[in-house]
Amino acid sequence: MTEARCIQNVAQKLAGLEGWRRVNPTQDFTDVTLDRLDGRVRYLEQLSSIDSPPPMLEATGESLAYRLHRLERPPAVFTELKISSWQTAAGEKLGIDLSALKALLVKLFNKSPEWPEEDEMPWISAASQQLCYAAGRHRVKPPHTLETISQLYAFAVELSLKMESIPPPPVPLIPYPKPRNPHHSSHACCGCCSCSCHKRLGRRNKCVNAGRVRWRRFPRFTWLKKLWCFKSKGDDDSSTIWTDADD
Repeated sequence: MTEARCIQNVAQKLAGLEGWRRVNPTQDFTDVTLDRLDGRVRYLEQLSSIDSPPPMLEATGESLAYRLHRLERPPAVFTELKISSWQTAAGEKLGIDLSALKALLVKLFNKSPEWPEEDEMPWISAASQQLCYAAGRHRVKPPHTLETISQLYAFAVELSLKMESIPPPPVPLIPYPKPRNPHHSSHACCGCCSCSCHKRLGRRNKCVNAGRVRWRRFPRFTWLKKLWCFKSKGDDDSSTIWTDADD
């Protein structure tokens, strides 16, 4: 494997891990220098609490690949797509419409790199990283190599179909306040029980309970209660109240 191909594979795998870790894709995918890739790997190592090598050590394609392999452990569960070859019956590759590929990149990554006028390799490198980032974000395993326009297009089509088959996340239910019963009216506290809300209300509250009037009991006026005797329900109307003075 040549050094350029090794660096390209490192950049694609790195973009997939960045999508998996939901790193904000603000970096320039066209910059695939070793120093730039080393900085991106260091950021992922910080997120994973992994010690990075000293900065004075020179980064190489092999060392970056080893550090990415360490970032993948423990391995996450990824879906592997079956990518078709996109060939005709005669074995010739189909002509890929570049505008269709750009539209797929915008759908998957929200933007597409500018097509260069001379060398197309920087564009392929940036587009492949965008696809790998979108794949990692949806836990899809990127291919080992994305080196040609046809490979990019085939993977973009399969990834787009995979994303369309993923159901949207459920909408969280918003709890609404319970509507108040229009026939229910709140009354003042009756004082007929010993709950805390009754204790906080005034002293002269009373209620009608089964046709009987009961005054609220207060410890301060318990002596007043002893001065009164209410008639029981079964007493005769002509009954009188006896006092000690009548004995």
